[in-house]
Amino acid sequence: MWRIFIVTEGNPHYMVGGRYWMNENNELHREDGPAIHDNDDHREWFINGERHNENGPAVIYITGNKEWWINNEFIKLEYDGKIYMEDENPCDACIVGVVCMEECDLGKIFHSG
Repeated sequence: MWRIFIVTEGNPHYMVGGRYWMNENNELHREDGPAIHDNDDHREWFINGERHNENGPAVIYITGNKEWWINNEFIKLEYDGKIYMEDENPCDACIVGVVCMEECDLGKIFHSG
């Protein structure tokens, strides 16, 4: 999903299709909720520009799939009720079915290194 950011003063900032919060260093940042909240209810939590949520998933997709991140380190993925830890490869379960995960952001996480 492409996000078009519109520069505005103050928080929250607004983008086409949602809103986002930033700190004084222009990093995505919000301590009391998601730093990105799209109108379609896609949500992402960031602290000082790093994906982070100690109280639950740091990314919630409109499909209900979730990613857990702490200090910008990937912890696990929940896809269709199944949990994949950082050392597992979700491609083995053919998550997307048509497109290899190497071509998406999650695939880059699991296929890097």
